[in-house]
Amino acid sequence: MATGYSLHLILDTRETFQRSFPNSFQIQLESMGVRCERRALNIGDFAWIVRDNTIGNEGKEWMCDWIVERKAFDDLIASIKDARLVDQKLRLTTTSFKHLVYLVEMPPPPPPTRAAQPSHLNNQGPAVRTTLAQLQLHPRIFLKQTSNAVGTLQYLQRLTLALEKRLGESGLDSILAQQDGERLEFEKFHRNMDRAKNLKLEIVTRNMLRCIKGVSMEKAVAITRTYPTMRSLIKALHALPTAEEQEALLRSAGGTGRKAIPAALAKKMRTILCARSYDAEG
Repeated sequence: MATGYSLHLILDTRETFQRSFPNSFQIQLESMGVRCERRALNIGDFAWIVRDNTIGNEGKEWMCDWIVERKAFDDLIASIKDARLVDQKLRLTTTSFKHLVYLVEMPPPPPPTRAAQPSHLNNQGPAVRTTLAQLQLHPRIFLKQTSNAVGTLQYLQRLTLALEKRLGESGLDSILAQQDGERLEFEKFHRNMDRAKNLKLEIVTRNMLRCIKGVSMEKAVAITRTYPTMRSLIKALHALPTAEEQEALLRSAGGTGRKAIPAALAKKMRTILCARSYDAEG
């Protein structure tokens, strides 16, 4: 490694290897020889920093050009249902990082038997396959699949070793992220993503609502004033017991009088937003 610098893997404080042991991911990685720390990340689940230990720059921390978003299988399905995946994907791709990794832990299918067995994808198979295909075809995202959390740990170890090797052979700037032509410091990255979080999610929600035929920009803006994220809108809808009440919420969210969402459009929106599964035609 380059003299005077140390590479550290940053784990988001919400990432766990086992739910009952919140620090288990860090413990496992450190036992594999990976130098790591837990911090709150406003985007992604894993990132790398280089700490500058040279005279005059002690303590400065530079962001590396790699961000990893991890999705365990259950979380992948949940994020498809509540549209978090679309939000996260957009936030990732609006950053200046060159290496965006979407890491999905996909359990292997059960071995074939004579008796019919339920698919490990359950009823979400078409939606999951479509999502994985979209990620794989995205020009800025690298899709990495592992079988479980152990495979994820091994991948993070390999990637850390590769970054350390590049740092030692090609120098500091070969692995650092750049913003406006300058090295990106960790604190600046953290502040920028924190400020942009709510605004970007609101824009994402508007764009998603406008994908429903009949929802104009004016109506989408009105809805996001009350429900800035798709998750908050869907949660509010699911809190109501009847379809009539859900449609009334959507109508009023668009505004009052002439600005109110028509009944037919509210019914269409409810059908789409409250759907709990996807069929094969998607």
